[in-house]
Amino acid sequence: MADVERVSHDGKGGKISELRDQLYDVADVGTQADKYTKTTKAIGEYVGRVYGKEMKNLVLHLKEGAPVEPVYPDTTSATEKDKAVWSKLYDRYLKRLEVYDDYKAKVFTIIMGQCTKAMKNTVEGTVGFDKVEADHDVVGLLKTLKSIAYGSNDKMYPYKQAAGAWKQLAGVQQQQNEELVDYYKCFTSIIELVERSYGRVVPIKIAKKDGRYSSDQSGIEDDARKKLLAYQFMDGADSKVFGPLMKDLNNDYALGHGMYPQSVEDALQVMTLYARKHGNSARQSGSHLDEDVGRNIDETSFAQKAGTKIKCWACKKEGHVRKDCPNRQDEERSGQARWSMPG
Repeated sequence: MADVERVSHDGKGGKISELRDQLYDVADVGTQADKYTKTTKAIGEYVGRVYGKEMKNLVLHLKEGAPVEPVYPDTTSATEKDKAVWSKLYDRYLKRLEVYDDYKAKVFTIIMGQCTKAMKNTVEGTVGFDKVEADHDVVGLLKTLKSIAYGSNDKMYPYKQAAGAWKQLAGVQQQQNEELVDYYKCFTSIIELVERSYGRVVPIKIAKKDGRYSSDQSGIEDDARKKLLAYQFMDGADSKVFGPLMKDLNNDYALGHGMYPQSVEDALQVMTLYARKHGNSARQSGSHLDEDVGRNIDETSFAQKAGTKIKCWACKKEGHVRKDCPNRQDEERSGQARWSMPG
């Protein structure tokens, strides 16, 4: 663990002024998952600045970063010098461990301090919390908070909860100054909540229409789910930045060119490249997807980043990319160019 300057803290569990608006709550199943995501991110960034990257990783990635105890040298071959070196390393290890445990205790207190009274009472009533609290188990605490936030409230009318969750899913939007990747995390956390509680989001009738000639109905429904969520993710993004992209996608579809991303992950990749390529010009109308994003994207890079085999977006066969497709001329003459992202 990197040496970090000690920072004083009130240690009373009071809300940190910088985190005043970031709270864990159980008031509404339609918003509590979103609050969990945003509050955890804010706390992670805060403790990273105050206590160092180990605490940031602990909160954001649930990754322990405690110093590793040095191995005592082999007694059959160790010299006095080896033992002296180990002794110094061990002393340093103990000091670093003390700091690490001290910081963990402070981070634990901060997290509990960002819980509303209702959430705090719920957490304290969970099985095993006494040990979590005694050990200052930050990972255990965050897992408990997430389990509660992504669960349901048995004291609330279940259909009210379902309606609230669906309302939030339908209304999720990228906030002003919110990074695209943060919007993605928020969106997927809401999807996780809705589907865990109420089942998969699948447009059944569209799926049946798309799969009327296929025997793999399950696969067709999975594809339909991915496409629906991909469109909703893009539709909820900042229209000032991605409005021209959505306009071009809609126009291209009307002309018979189905170039919509096939999953939320594909949409995130496309939007990231679009924003990177256009910068502030993305706020202007008149950009052309076909030129700027669709056909001139580095398809090989896409496949590699996705961890999939290289696949042609035109003929859908593996082993080559669109620009090298042997069927490209026929496909372009037919006007049926399609965006078939690896999915």
